[in-house]
Amino acid sequence: MQDFFLLPFELDSMGQRLAQERDAAGLSQDAMAMQTGVSRYTQIKYEKPNDDKNHTFPSLEYVNKAHALGLDMYYVLTGKRIPPHK
Repeated sequence: MQDFFLLPFELDSMGQRLAQERDAAGLSQDAMAMQTGVSRYTQIKYEKPNDDKNHTFPSLEYVNKAHALGLDMYYVLTGKRIPPHK
């Protein structure tokens, strides 16, 4: 039997954290969508609550592009902030 490992994802309010990080970066939904290569509709679906029937989770490509734009994607995915390095 294969061993599994758990990733520390906290998906319950991921869409809300994504919107929070996008706002903090000064990006509109349109700008975020354009810079990450998704449609505005897809960006909106990423930011919906998980219990919304239209919610969807972003791809790893999107996560990497959002991180490159300066969004704290570790926080978006886990709900935890990494303390800054000194």
